[in-house]
Amino acid sequence: MNRNENVEWRAIPGYEGRYDCSEEGNVYSLLTNCVLKPYTYAYPSVVLHKDGKRKTHHIHALVASAFLGERPIGLVVNHIDSVKTNNHVSNLEYITHKMNVEHAIKIGIRNDVGEENSYSKLCNEDIPKIRELLASREFTQMQIAKMFGISNYSISLIKTGKTWQSVDGGLELDLGDKPHVLKEEEVKEIRQILDCGDYSYREIGKMFGVSEKAIWRIATGRTWKNIK
Repeated sequence: MNRNENVEWRAIPGYEGRYDCSEEGNVYSLLTNCVLKPYTYAYPSVVLHKDGKRKTHHIHALVASAFLGERPIGLVVNHIDSVKTNNHVSNLEYITHKMNVEHAIKIGIRNDVGEENSYSKLCNEDIPKIRELLASREFTQMQIAKMFGISNYSISLIKTGKTWQSVDGGLELDLGDKPHVLKEEEVKEIRQILDCGDYSYREIGKMFGVSEKAIWRIATGRTWKNIK
């Protein structure tokens, strides 16, 4: 597929001189002089290369970053028409996660379960992998959440069996019930979420696998005073 010069192209932040994306949602490699063919990983995605490393990116996130600017802390990219393959910049916007969920409910795309839910970022094959990572104790819930582009709360629901119960694989593993111990980067993120004012202490606690009281103590400066 050739590059269409009748539309606007911009450099992808962090990949300047290597990859561009168009307002229509195409990604072009300046290294191979061709438009990349996307594949579906929950959303249309491409693999970009830099410094000998490969990283998968959702195309809508790349387009938003290039045309809408850096994503503000606490916001997510929303497909206005709910069609996740429509990555034209005019169909993308930054909104809060809460607004994103409300939008999904309003247009009726959160009624299904598992990978049949068109809003889900996960597919059935992801769930055993997540369970194995949890059981390994090598990664925090927050780290696993970032690997899959979902919230800490979503990982907690999988761990406790409140979601994706119908998916086999990893169910026999000991996922543990040890209380989650917060790390500095998680506390920083909690403070950012608190500043947004979109979630209650209880909701934030669920996201990070800690108690409502733990979030209250962070919010009131009773703990983690040295972390800004």
